[in-house]
Amino acid sequence: AGLFGSGYYGAAIPTPIDNVGQWSLDNFGRYLVTVHSQDGRLFSWDPTTPTVIAAPVTNAPIDNTLVVVTDERMIMVLGGKGNPRRVKWCDRENMTVWAASATNTAGSFELNSGGTIIAAVRVQGGILVLTDVDAHIIEYVGAPYYYARRRLSEEVGCVGKNALVGVTGMGFWLSKEGYWRYDGNVTLVQSDVDYEVLTNGDLTVPANVFLGYNGFNREIWTFYPRRGSATPDSYVFVSLDGAPYWSKGSMARTAFMNPVWDTKPYIYSGFQEYQHEVGLLADGASRINDIFAETGEFEIGNGEQNMRVDRIWFDGSNYDPSTGTSYTSDYELLFKLRQAPTAPQRTIGPISPDNTIGYNSTRFRARSVQVRVEPVADTTWALGKVRLRMKSGGAR
Repeated sequence: AGLFGSGYYGAAIPTPIDNVGQWSLDNFGRYLVTVHSQDGRLFSWDPTTPTVIAAPVTNAPIDNTLVVVTDERMIMVLGGKGNPRRVKWCDRENMTVWAASATNTAGSFELNSGGTIIAAVRVQGGILVLTDVDAHIIEYVGAPYYYARRRLSEEVGCVGKNALVGVTGMGFWLSKEGYWRYDGNVTLVQSDVDYEVLTNGDLTVPANVFLGYNGFNREIWTFYPRRGSATPDSYVFVSLDGAPYWSKGSMARTAFMNPVWDTKPYIYSGFQEYQHEVGLLADGASRINDIFAETGEFEIGNGEQNMRVDRIWFDGSNYDPSTGTSYTSDYELLFKLRQAPTAPQRTIGPISPDNTIGYNSTRFRARSVQVRVEPVADTTWALGKVRLRMKSGGAR
C-alpha cells in the first residue's frame, strides 16, 4: 500500500498501487505462460491438453509481477512484492532452468531505479520496461551476460500495467504527465486529450486504465473511468499518421485486443465481445445525436473586432460505394457565438448544405465563432472545405 514510513501511525491505509490484481500473459512456443500480480507464481498451459489447467512452472521464481517472452526465446519475469526492481530470465528454450551457470543462458539483475516495475512490452531492439517513475530498455548482448539494462528517461513512469501498448516495434504509454512514445528515443506525444484523462479521469485503480492499438485506423485508444465511476466508461484516442486528429466520448469497455488474424479491433465489456469499426451503427443502434465534430473558437485578429458572416459554401458529399455516385451530404452545421470570452454562447443553426444554388445565405455577427458538425443520417459523408464570407465589424 506504500513505502515503509509513509503515512501516520494509526491513520487509514492509503489506496494500494495494485489493489486489483492483473494477469500478464505471453506465448512461449505453443505454451501460454502467465503471472498474476497478486499471486506471483509463473504458470504455463499446454493447448494440446486443453482440459488440464495451468500449472506452476518447476523451479521458476515465485514472487513476480509480469512475464515477457524475449525474441531470444527466454521467459523473463519482472518485479515482485519482495523486490519490485528485479528482472530474471530462464535458460534459452528451457522454462524449468532458472539458476545461472556457465553452461546455460539464465541470469538476473536489478534495474537501476528507485521505482516499482509496472509494465513491460517487446519493442524493436529489446524489452521496454516502465516503472512508476522512469523508463528502461533491456537489450540482448550475448554471452556471458546475455542481457543488459539501460535507463532511458526519468519522470516518465506508467500509471498501470495495461497503460502501455506495443505498436510495430514502438511503445506508447500513459504517465501522470501525459502520453509518451518510445521509438529508439523517449518523446512526449503532443495531444489535446491527455488533459481530459488526467484531470477528469480516475487513475487510482490501475486495472481500470488500459490502452489499445486500433490497427485499422492506426490510432491509440485509452479507456478509463471518469471521476465517480467504478469501471471504465470513457475513452479518448489519438492518430499516429498524417494530420493529427483525436476524439473523445463515453463507452463502457474493459479490455482491448488488436488481433493478428483480423483488421478490426475487438473490444470487450465484461464478457461481451464487440468488433469495432464495422458498419455505421452502434450494435444496431443509430448514432445520430451521439457523435459530432467541433472546432475551437476562432476570431479576427485578437478578437478586438466583430466578424459579420452572410454566406456559406459547402464542399461535402456522400459517396455510395455500391453505385459509385456522390450526392449531397447528410450533415448540418451549427455556429456557436460569443461576444466575450466569458459571455454566454448563442447558437445559429442548424444549417443544412442541401441547397440547389450551391451556397447558403445566413446572417450573424460575433467576436468569436465555434463550428459544430452533426450528422443527420447513419451514412458515410465528407465535410470537405467550408467557406464563410465574412467582413470585419466594429471594434471592441
